[in-house]
Amino acid sequence: MTISSAVSGLNAAAVRLNVAANNIANANTPDYKPQQAVQTATDDGVSVQVSTKDDSSGTSTDDQLVDAKIASYDYQANLRVIKTENDLQQSLLDVTA
Repeated sequence: MTISSAVSGLNAAAVRLNVAANNIANANTPDYKPQQAVQTATDDGVSVQVSTKDDSSGTSTDDQLVDAKIASYDYQANLRVIKTENDLQQSLLDVTA
């Protein structure tokens, strides 16, 4: 369950990073409507879902850069969870062997 939760976090962070990058790349494109990533917990509370919607607030490029950096940190944290879970399982196998 830990790994599936972390994988959903990885996927959510990737979507959020993609949305921020797309918004930055198209900031000066005429008639472009910025997007916003909306992250919510699943009903079981174990994983997250992310969707996109139009961002009517017109966030700045600076805000998008901050969002991208946060998504990057979230991605790294979820990777660390997976690595730690893997290390714990390996230790358990070493103890039982």
